[in-house]
Amino acid sequence: MARQKLPETELGAKLAEALHEVPAFRAWLLRRIEAVLPEWAAGQLNLMYVRDDHPEPSLDSRRTDIWAAFTDTSANPICTHLLLGELKILAPFGRGQAEDYRKRVNNACGKLCRCAAALLMAPERYLGCMGREGDCFPVKVSLEDMKAFFDHPPADLSDAVVDKYVEYRWLLGLALEDEAVGYMPLDSELRETQFRWYRMFVMEYQPHLVVHDLPGRKQSYDIQFDLPVKGFGYIKHRLIRGKVVIEWLGKGDLVSEVTKLAEETSGGRLVVSFSDFGEPGKSLHIRFRDAITPPLALGRGFAEQAKAVRACVDAVNDLWQWVDDHAIQINQLVSESSTRKQSRDAV
Repeated sequence: MARQKLPETELGAKLAEALHEVPAFRAWLLRRIEAVLPEWAAGQLNLMYVRDDHPEPSLDSRRTDIWAAFTDTSANPICTHLLLGELKILAPFGRGQAEDYRKRVNNACGKLCRCAAALLMAPERYLGCMGREGDCFPVKVSLEDMKAFFDHPPADLSDAVVDKYVEYRWLLGLALEDEAVGYMPLDSELRETQFRWYRMFVMEYQPHLVVHDLPGRKQSYDIQFDLPVKGFGYIKHRLIRGKVVIEWLGKGDLVSEVTKLAEETSGGRLVVSFSDFGEPGKSLHIRFRDAITPPLALGRGFAEQAKAVRACVDAVNDLWQWVDDHAIQINQLVSESSTRKQSRDAV
């Protein structure tokens, strides 16, 4: 049986992870950018945060495959340099997609950062056949060059980091294999079938849980659930990461209060942390320490992975039940958050 083509979003998530977790790769990529854009070579750049498949409503309605914020200041760091990366394996650009990157970069400068750059990551053959879309990306890096970087890990790395190098070069190899065979888009029917099966499973297994539909995203990698307390965020099941968390966006200033409530009501089972792929200190993640949430393979039907889906939905239900059981205290936190926001807005 032929394997499912590697989705661009899956590779994008792993490259974002590599940018975050592998300093040598980050430095290598920055050197590639500096060679084209001298303003990126002004000083030492430190990574603030990186996001994959990221929407930025203050700029436009599109999503950016890799969004990375850097700073050249050490005291009270602010975003000075912003990288907007687009990943292509074989899929053509959508109408206006490349030009929107150019506009996004222009709008970000002065509004979100001092310098912004659009980066295109694609196979060499793809880059060599670019039309006018290529002009929208001053920086271009081939997947072959990225794979060559991960093909040669330094000798002083730990076994865990070497394993990461192997994973990244394996995925890049799959992408290049797909490019060589020819474009076969991820079948939207497969994704719709997966999500439809997931929703039906939830309806039958835990009918009080409400899946929050995200229509029109055939390469979506998250499933979201509504919570019984309004304003407390939502439960997010990150399918390929095997992660189930309550995500409370923009509420990092309440970390002490949320942590205190979690400790008092869960006997130490709940873990409160800042979102690992968001702006540091900006948003909160809440999860059960002992939750079993295996990652799902998106190239296979979810019915084949029913045991893993059940475990993840159990983790969702545990978080939902905790919120429902402590709705009074959580509503107080939501009110506190609203009060703080009003105070900030009044200043």
